[in-house]
Parts: sequence; C-alpha cells; structure tokens
Amino acid sequence: MRNALADIGFVFTFWRRTALPANTRRPASDYLQERKDQVYENLRDLKLEYRAGKYPEEDYATQRAILENEARC
Repeated sequence: MRNALADIGFVFTFWRRTALPANTRRPASDYLQERKDQVYENLRDLKLEYRAGKYPEEDYATQRAILENEARC
C-alpha cells in the first residue's frame, strides 16, 4: 500500500511537469518589460511614501537615484 501511494505521488509530480508545452521560454524582451514596469511602479510607491512622510529627504534621494539608474539600463 505504501509503495502504491509513493508511486502515485511520484507519477503525479512528474506528469504535471511533462504536461507543459515544450516551448515555455519567454523572450527576453518580455522579462525586460516586466522589470521596467516593476521599477516604475517602485518609483511611484517611493514618491507616495516620501510625500506621506515615511522617508527622510536623504533616503528618498538615494533610493530614487538607484531606481532611476536601474530604469535607464
């Protein structure tokens, strides 16, 4: 009984992976676009939190420069 349960679990685990289409890789441009969108969203959030008084001026300027530099790349 134990072996049958282990076998079922093993087959189910690997069956799900093989059920995926062979070509599941996304183009690099999709990844870069998602990353760019995330950086801009982080910049908006940083600006809102700064306006709410959660960040001092120096920390805001530093974080903003880091995110803007990352957005340019």
